[in-house]
Amino acid sequence: MPTMPTLNVQPRTALGSTETIRLRQKGFIPAVIYGKDFAPSSLSIKYDDFLVVLKTGERLIVLNSDKFKEKVIIKDVNYDEVIDRITHVDFHRISLTEKIEVKVPLKFKHHAIGALQDGVVEEHLTELTIKCLPESIPHFIEVDISQMKIGDILHAKDIKLPEGATLHVKPENIVITVHEKVEEIITPAVGAEPGPVEPEVITAKKEKPEDEEEGAAGAEDKKKAKEAKS
Repeated sequence: MPTMPTLNVQPRTALGSTETIRLRQKGFIPAVIYGKDFAPSSLSIKYDDFLVVLKTGERLIVLNSDKFKEKVIIKDVNYDEVIDRITHVDFHRISLTEKIEVKVPLKFKHHAIGALQDGVVEEHLTELTIKCLPESIPHFIEVDISQMKIGDILHAKDIKLPEGATLHVKPENIVITVHEKVEEIITPAVGAEPGPVEPEVITAKKEKPEDEEEGAAGAEDKKKAKEAKS
């Protein structure tokens, strides 16, 4: 087994939101260590020290303080989404002889044949929950999708797990699908405005309405009748 990274921590007795803010301002991260048959313990860790450990990709580490030395797993890391900074860490005590439940990232390998056939590859799961011994926790699980064609579906049960690991999600959970590209058909909305009206030609001679034509003819006849009388 490779050497576990060691992280120095300090027990934390002063609690509350004010103390938490003070810790973060000084470059520390508040943390808690849990474990079966143990009461939770509050800790503080140096921000930069934790980043070094986190970048190794190891989930299994050793916490070291003046009062204890514990093998733990990094269970959860919380971030402030606005400033993209770690705000809290949960550790969990482990036994190297007992299997634990962990979420492991999936790493999809190669391009699916279906993508070359103008299909769409859709990822439904990007991590998988498995149960294994702490020493066997993989950094990721590699999944070869190169042979997937349009219409193919990859389920959780189809993924090859590390030796000794068992699946802890429903076997029929969908991980990857490859389907045909759907063309979006845009239909005009009900009550849409009509198309542009042909502009009126100003130079065209307007025809007079029939009633106007009759009125003009009657006036002309009256004029001729008056002239005949005179």
